[in-house]
Amino acid sequence: MPALLRRHKTLTLLIAYIALSAYMISLDIRNPEQTLIIERAVMTAFGPLQRACTSAYEFASNIFETYFSLVSTNKENAKLKKSISRLKTENAQLLEAAIQNKRLRKIVKLDESRRFDSLLCSVIGVDPSKLFSSLFIDR
Repeated sequence: MPALLRRHKTLTLLIAYIALSAYMISLDIRNPEQTLIIERAVMTAFGPLQRACTSAYEFASNIFETYFSLVSTNKENAKLKKSISRLKTENAQLLEAAIQNKRLRKIVKLDESRRFDSLLCSVIGVDPSKLFSSLFIDR
């Protein structure tokens, strides 16, 4: 074990420093009025490193938070695009139905104004020859 500690001396010192800092902070939090001069000196000496570690953690945390936010935003964007497409199709169908409704209302109005009986029908075909102008109806 000592050989491992010697090989990773920097890492070992960093871990010891972090543990010591955490211990000193916990002592300071429990009894803020009873901090020793040594504790204050250690906290003052290692304060910049603690701030650097905190800043690095917050930076990494913000990157991951932003990434996951973008992923969820992209998924929501795809859903909204599908919804827009569906609504555009539905809107076009409703406009077509409104136009057809208007046309049918005109036909019914014309039918009421005539004095003879009429029958509504649809044209289902046209004579392709130029000799006759014929229409085929469904009645």
